[in-house]
Amino acid sequence: MTLPYFRRSLQARRDWRGGLFKRALTASKYVFRCALHWRHQSAWLRFLHETPRMSAMLPHDSRLHERPLHAYINRLLPLARRYAIIESHYRYLLAHWPAHLIDRVYREGAAPLGRLVLKNDSVAELQLRRPLGRGREGELALYLLDAEGRPLSSVIFTLADEGRTVLIGCLQGAAAGLGREAVREFTKQAHGLRPKNLLLSMLYALAQAIGTSQMLGVGNRAHPFSRNKGKIKADYDGFWAE
Repeated sequence: MTLPYFRRSLQARRDWRGGLFKRALTASKYVFRCALHWRHQSAWLRFLHETPRMSAMLPHDSRLHERPLHAYINRLLPLARRYAIIESHYRYLLAHWPAHLIDRVYREGAAPLGRLVLKNDSVAELQLRRPLGRGREGELALYLLDAEGRPLSSVIFTLADEGRTVLIGCLQGAAAGLGREAVREFTKQAHGLRPKNLLLSMLYALAQAIGTSQMLGVGNRAHPFSRNKGKIKADYDGFWAE
């Protein structure tokens, strides 16, 4: 029963980029990893394709097929734990979150959560989004946007252990082009609260509302991209120490 799902996982892979040779090489690596970890991958593919709301996400994020096969949030996490964390995240959402919210985030890409009116009457917006790219830093993204919709800060996380644990895999500052001045101006208009600190406060509130017992943030050396020189711009260790 799993072989048809495996064949489907090879189709419409827009995340496999590059020329024909590069795409073929990427596909061959995926096939090899699937063969190496077939028991885990088989169960994962069944979950994706036999759960209607999950299968509806796949056209929008085909990388889901192989997410657990790569370093995820913490590069030291063992493979079985990666599968368990990612599946637990989605099972929790499917059981406890409204279907329309899940669809807005994972099929449409974003769901507005609210607006903040600052001292100068300008407006900032909070959005819950589907993470872009490979998704190796988490399954949900909380964004703080300026009045023109440009990101001032974002945090990417996963709800592990059926919501009991929040794993933070990425914390980013303002979008390229905005620079530090935009962050300073927001901090001034937000009564001294920096964008990153505001987002973490929102995440703490979410964690408290769903009964989370612990929040864990990735460190510099454990980040899945830590071995990619120049890939990580943030100092996670320094931020968590504040």
